[in-house]
Amino acid sequence: MRDMRYVLTEEKYDMAKERHHATLFATGNGYMGVRGSFEEYSTLGVQGLYVRGILDEITEICTPVPDDYYMKKYYFNEERLKDFEKTECGVNLADILTVRIAIGGELFQMHEGTVLSYRRELDFRTGTLVRRVRWKNASGDITDLRFERFASYADEHFYCQKVTVTPVNHGKQIEISSGMDLRAKTNGQRVTKILSQSVRGQSIRAEIESGNRYAFACAFAVENTLTGNYTAEKADEQGILCVKYSGSGKCVLEKITCVVTSRDTCQPLGAWIERRLRETPGTYDAKYKVHLSAYRPAFERGNAEIEGDDEMARAAAFSCWQTLISACKADSVHGVGAKGLTGEQYHQYVWWDSEIYQMPYFIYTAPQIARHLLEYRYKTLAQARKNAENAGFRGARYAFCSGVTGEECVWSFCNHPFMQDHISADVAFSVLNYDAATGDRDFMEKYGYEILFACLEYWLSRVVKTERGFEILRVTGTDEHHPFVNNDAYTNYMVRYIADRGCRILRERADSFDFGKIGAGGDLARKLEKLSDEIYLPVDENGMIPQFDGYFGLLRDSETTKYVQGSQMKHKGYHQSQFIKQPDVVMLYTYNNVDMDEKYYARNFDYYEKMCECSSSLSYAPHAIASIDNDRLLSFYEYLKKTAEIDLKNLHGGSEDGIHSGCAAGVWYSVFRGIFGCVCGEDGIRLCPKRLPWWKSVRLRFFYKSGLIKMEICGNIISISKLSGPPAQISIYGKEYLLKKGKLQVEIR
Repeated sequence: MRDMRYVLTEEKYDMAKERHHATLFATGNGYMGVRGSFEEYSTLGVQGLYVRGILDEITEICTPVPDDYYMKKYYFNEERLKDFEKTECGVNLADILTVRIAIGGELFQMHEGTVLSYRRELDFRTGTLVRRVRWKNASGDITDLRFERFASYADEHFYCQKVTVTPVNHGKQIEISSGMDLRAKTNGQRVTKILSQSVRGQSIRAEIESGNRYAFACAFAVENTLTGNYTAEKADEQGILCVKYSGSGKCVLEKITCVVTSRDTCQPLGAWIERRLRETPGTYDAKYKVHLSAYRPAFERGNAEIEGDDEMARAAAFSCWQTLISACKADSVHGVGAKGLTGEQYHQYVWWDSEIYQMPYFIYTAPQIARHLLEYRYKTLAQARKNAENAGFRGARYAFCSGVTGEECVWSFCNHPFMQDHISADVAFSVLNYDAATGDRDFMEKYGYEILFACLEYWLSRVVKTERGFEILRVTGTDEHHPFVNNDAYTNYMVRYIADRGCRILRERADSFDFGKIGAGGDLARKLEKLSDEIYLPVDENGMIPQFDGYFGLLRDSETTKYVQGSQMKHKGYHQSQFIKQPDVVMLYTYNNVDMDEKYYARNFDYYEKMCECSSSLSYAPHAIASIDNDRLLSFYEYLKKTAEIDLKNLHGGSEDGIHSGCAAGVWYSVFRGIFGCVCGEDGIRLCPKRLPWWKSVRLRFFYKSGLIKMEICGNIISISKLSGPPAQISIYGKEYLLKKGKLQVEIR
């Protein structure tokens, strides 16, 4: 019997929810993402196939009207808006799911005929989507249809489908057309170009270009096999490239699609795809077996398993599944986007979410993927240097929204993102976080040190020396409600941290690596020490940290009571208000762990929690961690629930356009950092576990220094087991242990 904590179920078809549910029932493997549209009809805005790193130019029609002082003065640049037209976006390449079925001449569609029974299930433990339908056409013919599909986690280029058609009360002729629809649109427009297409026997081949700017090539191969009393012929059905089967009685169609792009290989794509098909033949069941052998261990390592609360367990497993399939495990062509590979909103750009919200999940559950994501940052380092030079600074300034090249892709008419320089601290912080947790010196010496010190060189040129020390002026922090501020707390404290760590690395590792060859020699350590010691860190005498200069002098209420439903700017007007969009100061105590003095942690959280309107989905996980750190168990649970259900219940709107990937990754991290109180450093692991009395147990696995560790809280006991790798130094409530193979158990306070 299946464990339904790991199954997302839909028991009634609702056309109004089709776009939203296409996001929820998306499948993928990190290389490709396929939205949960139906096989028989690819509705525009519902269907989607995205391959990591395949972005191209689109026309984006933007007609915002700044209708208040804040928007007019701070948010929009109306002159740039007049010139804005083209931007990059992840390209919807094709509908590879297409399987159309006609029974007695009547085309099966969910909104036609009579649906006698319906059930759709996404099983997180297998990564498989199954839909079962009993359908009656206008003539009264009843047919059972079963659709199964998955993206192979063993061979990322393959997408596998099986369709079973079983007549219940008739022997009518059945026609099945299996193929692909190359008429997909991105942002409502056709950007791809068809280069070639053909049908030979039961095989289909096609090649397209992604668009005008990059013209990435993408090749498809479809291999169809049908068992039953049916004949096959080439067909062209309303622009669909397909093989048409005709016959009667029960039949089973197996459809294996192979996808490859010019970002994967330098070889001719046609030759590459034919060789891959020869090397990896197999039926649907054979490929499913191989897929499970790779996928199941990955999901087991990446899931936060909860017992005693099935609803939360399912929401957590859904979030972990979506996070796992958001990043490619095989290469560093692209980073991880704010919507993963489940939709076009946010254009599949790589934001700061990647380093701060999504990276911890991969560092601890799939460190090889984390390395790939950071290698993408190395590939865009040259452009980051150009970005800094163009702004009049040294070092590397990473794009707030990064696409193919690392150039700034953020919407040019929005002012505030151009001032969110904290991205260049976030990238450096992520390198340090990866280094501390993995000990991967090979990465650091090939890529990491150069990224880190290029970012630090940027900050050395960006700070301004005043009587208060080194200040960072005219920035926007994580809270976009307050652009163009001085000494944003998040930014200043992050720069202090990375400068301190960079200085220590230069001094402690000088014997094992020649930092001079990457331009980090000379007196850089002294400069970083001076920056770390003298950077202005905003804090009042009572321990309160002002989010930026003058923050506490603003109104403690909104300037207007007008509420904007479904907007990231819930109230109109912020420049004179303390209302914040999302956590800034609280991030320093929760996600970033930048050696904050915790004496006034509770005081700062209590204040900023009330000022935060949580209009970004990225708000909930930091608030969950801060709540449990301060022994507010019910608040933790409520924030965790919102984190896990943000897309399942479409709490913020926009889920129809893709998963809120940063928020989804926050579920695992809220359990890891919150419930287990786990913080990993270079010298060991620190735990301060808490218990939710209404959960029977909670467990997860994580990697530290190449070793796999399992943690479980059951009742009042935390158990820590070393599953592989060398011994690890671990501290629980301040008491030191050496964790070797076997199980360590401690009573929870």
